[in-house]
Amino acid sequence: MAELDLNTGPDLPPKIDYGIGCIGAGFIMKDIHLVAYGEAGFNVVAIASRTPEHAKAAADERGVETVYDTWQELLDDERVEIVDVAFPPDQQLGIVREAVKRSHVKGILAQKHQDGMAFYILEYGNGLRAIGLDNCYTWVDHNIQWRVEGTEGVAKGTIGWPDYPAGSPSTIEWTTRDADGEWERPRWEDRWFPQAFKGTMGQLMRAIQEAAEPAISGRTTLGTMTLVEAAYRAAEQGRAVELKEIRDELGIT
Repeated sequence: MAELDLNTGPDLPPKIDYGIGCIGAGFIMKDIHLVAYGEAGFNVVAIASRTPEHAKAAADERGVETVYDTWQELLDDERVEIVDVAFPPDQQLGIVREAVKRSHVKGILAQKHQDGMAFYILEYGNGLRAIGLDNCYTWVDHNIQWRVEGTEGVAKGTIGWPDYPAGSPSTIEWTTRDADGEWERPRWEDRWFPQAFKGTMGQLMRAIQEAAEPAISGRTTLGTMTLVEAAYRAAEQGRAVELKEIRDELGIT
């Protein structure tokens, strides 16, 4: 295998002590976000949940100093500079609208909802084809696979989450026409759950420091939801759906 620089991150900014206020205390917050933040040395100052008892339990287990009965109280805490939201998606917009009214809040990270089973094929104008297979909620053979086919190469791999909490690293391997059938298969120890969430929060912190748009921004989310809507329509109507069709209908530029 060729010599590779396996810099898998996270690429944390110089300042990582922003006060983080966590809204939500379920699995994704208690066992993933807070674990990752603890490993990274982030400064979680408060937590709130729809069920205060759950917030208290998460705080006790993960060492969070302050527990609030409501997320509104948490937003009023001037120590909270970054709001981390892991509530159901239909409730997130109301929280975000309130958070941006607080001058001490510098950034918001909103956790996406989880899909169930999915199989999709993306075909690009330049000949690139991407295939995603996510069956992590089936009763047997849990796995998440991905594959990208290009005119000159193929890459494929897995996302190492469905066997949580035992855990396994994600994988990648690739080959090209010039490789004479040889595949590159680098490996590492870090996992998606929970280690990847160091990078998600760390990148938001970097964007705050550099006054730049986050790599995973609201604009990016609009693109993701455009893709989701196109996939729904393709499944319902049995045809390929161009993303432009959805963007035009929704007025997304």
